[in-house]
Amino acid sequence: MIILNPKEIEAVLKLPADKRYQHFIKRIADQEELWGIYDSDWIKIKYEDGSDLFPVWPNKEYAQLYLQKYCPSAFVKTIDLYEFIDTFLPELGERNIAVSVFPTPEGEGHIVCYEKVIADLNEELEKY
Repeated sequence: MIILNPKEIEAVLKLPADKRYQHFIKRIADQEELWGIYDSDWIKIKYEDGSDLFPVWPNKEYAQLYLQKYCPSAFVKTIDLYEFIDTFLPELGERNIAVSVFPTPEGEGHIVCYEKVIADLNEELEKY
């Protein structure tokens, strides 16, 4: 497991949402895991239009920062990359839930449909 230093965390959190998305794709393809928030079930967050979003992060530390501000009674939980691609993302698509990639305590994540996340991950994984 990769341990992030505070300077890296601070620098990545300052990136615009689309750059955090690119970082997310590269990082999870490399480490083959990602993080979500769990509390008897996976936590979803509400978009401004009222629709559900599934928030995910490339590292535990980022998820914990978000959790501390918005979901203090829940906990962060790892998701295997291939389970995310094969199970989570298709189920989100069936339920019409978009993915909120890398929301920060100060702003929303990069909101993408499940097909784009799968396509971008598969493209990145081809490099390995």
